[in-house]
Parts: sequence; structure tokens; C-alpha cells
Amino acid sequence: MFYLLGIFLAIVSTITDLIGKQLVRYSALLEQRGAFARARSSLIAGIVVSAVAGPLLDLGAYAVAPASLLAPFASMDVIWNAGLAPWLLNEKLTRPRCMAIVLVFIGTLIAGICGPRDDRLYTYESAEELVVSMRTPIYLAVLFGGIAFSTMVLSRRPTGDPMRGIALGLLAGSLSGNMFCVKLLMELVQISYRDSWESVWTKWLLYPLLLGAVFFAVSNLVFLTKGLREYQALFMVTVFEGAGMVTNAISASVILLECDNMEWWRVFLYAFGLCTICFGMLVLCKNEFKALEEENLQDDISFSPREGEDAKDLGLGAGLEEGNLEEQSVTENSPESKFSLSL
Repeated sequence: MFYLLGIFLAIVSTITDLIGKQLVRYSALLEQRGAFARARSSLIAGIVVSAVAGPLLDLGAYAVAPASLLAPFASMDVIWNAGLAPWLLNEKLTRPRCMAIVLVFIGTLIAGICGPRDDRLYTYESAEELVVSMRTPIYLAVLFGGIAFSTMVLSRRPTGDPMRGIALGLLAGSLSGNMFCVKLLMELVQISYRDSWESVWTKWLLYPLLLGAVFFAVSNLVFLTKGLREYQALFMVTVFEGAGMVTNAISASVILLECDNMEWWRVFLYAFGLCTICFGMLVLCKNEFKALEEENLQDDISFSPREGEDAKDLGLGAGLEEGNLEEQSVTENSPESKFSLSL
């Protein structure tokens, strides 16, 4: 029954993570309004909450529950964000975004119910065997190859491009989703407490896992912070959590072999839940591309009834220019102007 405690801690972790993300996004909005001091404070608070509170809760969760079971619950962040972003950040919850969030929620329920529940009893030798297996370097090579490709996409896309936003979300999510380091690290700490200090701390495996856990926890914040400052939270959080959940589930299945002892039908439903979450992300991304095309189409229109109203918001120069145009129009239509033209 310890897995229930792990699920509880994982859900609380999603709430604290959401608070951090909302603060980071709010800092960008404050900066746009010119409140730079408040924006800086909000940004620092958001990064601290995301870098400290969330990882500490994750450590407790992964110490008592399998990584594959906890992976889908990370996407609960999307649900909390859908309820708070329209209220706190004044973001629009469109129908496609609602559909994507519902799909992510349904996939989370299916994967959470059908995922592995029994946490195996690790020894130092069994943990070392998992890490030195050929599966681990192959997985890491594929992971960092995808990260390199996403980085290339980032370097070629301008700010505001949906593909750039997707790349930022995938980068941050795929980095944060590698919780196998945290899982094995906590298992080794428990082994040292259960057996002896020398059985773990005098050997090599603990230290690469510690470095890996710190690297994945910190590096994802760089891309996540950048993404939240450039894109709306309803978009970025959905891509980030979906990518993180899928990466976590794959790493736990490939490296930790947590799905090996499950019945075939549970494995099938677990995979179906993951695919449902991915489909929700696809719906969201397609909607963002469509919204960008509609925005570009509107920008291409040479004249619209609101052009005069929009010009008033551009500053003193635009207002003067608009006034000069109106004065010129009145002058041209006056009788004196017509008389001078006839001459």
C-alpha cells in the first residue's frame, strides 16, 4: 500500500510545480507591462519553487512507488493549469485546448490504473546490473540525439513560432522525465540505511546517479523557463508534461524493466493510456499551428475597420499621423479646396 503514498506525493508535487510555472509565466506578463522589479521577484520565486519543492516531493514519491506508476500522474499538472491559467493569467481556454486536456486526463487515468504497482526490492548488485546493461547507453544515445535535433530546430525558428514552442516543451519535458536516476538513487540510499553505509557510499554507482539526477532536474528548467516566458502556459505546460510523462514511462520500462512482470492486457492498456496522452498533445499542437495561420492571414489584410482604433494604441506619433490624415481628408473635400483644384 506504500504506492498510494507515492501517488499522493506525486500529485502534491504537480501542484507545487504548477505554482512555479505560473509564477514564471506571470513574470513575463509583468515584464511586458514594465513592472521589472516585480517580474524579477516572480521569476526567482517560480524557479526556486520548481527547483526545490517539486524535486523534494519527487524524491519521497519515487522512494516508495514504481517510476512507471508515478509517470502518468505528472500530467495532472495539465489539469490544474487548465483551471488556473484562464483565471490567473487571462489565457483563453479554447475548445481544442479543452479537448487536448481531456485526452491527457483520460490517458493519465488509464495508465495510472493499469500501470505497475509492486515496487521491487533492489540490491546494489541488481541496480548496478540495470545501469551497466546495453539498454542504458542505447536509450541515452536516442535521448540526446532527440535533444540535439530539438536544439537545431530552436536555432532556426523565430520567437512565437509554434514549432519553436513545441521544441522548447519537448526539450524540457524529455529532460525532466528521466526519473530513473532519482528512483535508483533513492533505492541505493535505502539500501545504505537498511544494510550498511559502506555497501553503497564506497562504491561508484551512487555518484553518477546523483550527478544525473541533478543534471536532469536543473537543465529542464532552462528550457521550461524560456518557453513559459515566450508562450502561453496552457500550450507550454501541456507539451512539457506530456513529453515528461512519456519519457518517464519509457525510461522506467526500458532501463528499470518495471513492466516485465505485468500481464499482457495491463501492458496493452498502459501503452494505450500513453498513446492517448500523446494524441492529446498532437491535438493541441495542431490547434496552435492553425491559430498561427489565421493570425498571419489577418496580418496580410491591408485594411480593416479597426485599423484606426489600433493606431490610437501605437503612441503619440500614430495619433498625430491619424489626425493629419483626417485633416487632409476634410481639407480636400472643402469648397475652397475644390475651387483651388479647378483653377
